[in-house]
Amino acid sequence: MHWAAEDEKVDVFLHAGDLVQGVNMYRGWLHETFLVGADEQRDYAIEHYPKTGVPTKIIGGNHDQSFKKADGFNILAAVARERPDIEYVGDSGASLKINGIAFYLWHPSGGLAYAKSYRLQKQAAGFSGGAKPDILLTGHWHVYAKVLERNVYGFLASCFQSQTPYELEKGLAPQIGGLVLEIWPAPEGRGIARMRETHVPFFVPNAHDY
Repeated sequence: MHWAAEDEKVDVFLHAGDLVQGVNMYRGWLHETFLVGADEQRDYAIEHYPKTGVPTKIIGGNHDQSFKKADGFNILAAVARERPDIEYVGDSGASLKINGIAFYLWHPSGGLAYAKSYRLQKQAAGFSGGAKPDILLTGHWHVYAKVLERNVYGFLASCFQSQTPYELEKGLAPQIGGLVLEIWPAPEGRGIARMRETHVPFFVPNAHDY
């Protein structure tokens, strides 16, 4: 199947974290990462993150933040300095307003619940009324799911990383793909009038693409 984001006339990309693999993420990590150092991973991201002419807004996930926690190096800020199409908007979570629609990008921690929707529902239920977004986009778990809770559309974002040896050992299977949201804002900034969602899965991953 051929698919490209350009085909969808995308206005903005929203990235829920983990642009890079990070450092010292788990036992045996060193032998499962083809670029180890911060400089190498930064340069690879700068060179290989798609150049489409469309801006990307990104938050730091736990892998991205591992460099900052190890030695204070903010790798996403470093990437963004060299890529004007990439805007680093914070770590773990960030609120955004795009064309009158309120988004919350979230990169949580911990394992996924048996019911994939559980953490989405719990997060949506925890927003105060004034801070409640229209759309909650969630990274970290490399699987796809969606809920509608308190009028918040919640999505677990798929990933673009094939199954790592660590995931294979843990019995975790990533769901690879992208999510396209076409949104019609309600009048006078009242949220979403209508939305069309397209999930684009890739069932045949590139071998060793991690």
